Amino acid sequence: PGSSVCSRGDGVVGLGCNSTTHVRPALLLSGAKFMKAASSMEPPADLESLLGGLHDWRDVQGVLRSTFQALYDVAQAQSRTVREVERRVGEVQQELEATLSQKASANEVRAALAIVTEIRASADLVSRRVEEEAESTLEVQRAASE
Repeated sequence: PGSSVCSRGDGVVGLGCNSTTHVRPALLLSGAKFMKAASSMEPPADLESLLGGLHDWRDVQGVLRSTFQALYDVAQAQSRTVREVERRVGEVQQELEATLSQKASANEVRAALAIVTEIRASADLVSRRVEEEAESTLEVQRAASE
C-alpha cells in the first residue's frame, strides 16, 4: 500500500499509516509543534514519492470535507463580523449626523457676533453717558456747596 500523512496524536507527524480512517493533513498541527517534530525526525525513505505525487491517498474525501467545512465556518464568522462592523458604522454615522445638526452654522455664528458687537457698542455708549451724568451731578453738588 502507498504512504499517507498521519499524526500519532502526540504532535509527531509521520508517513505510512495503515489505517484508512487515520489520515490527517500535517497542516492541522500547530506550526511550532510541526517544526519541532520535523527537526527531530529523519526524513522517511519514501519522502520523494510523497512529494512527487507517486503515492496512494486514502480517505481524501474526509480531509477535503473537513477542510471545506473549516473554510465555510471561517467565512461565516467573517461575514457576521463584517455585518456587525457595518451596523456599528451606521450607528456612529447617525450619531455624527445628529451632533452636526445641533452645531451652529457659520452664518448663525456671524449673526450672533454682529449682535454681540452691537450690544457692546451700546453698553459702551451707556457707560460713557452714565459717567458724564455722574460728573455733571458732582459738579452741581460742588457748586451748590460753595
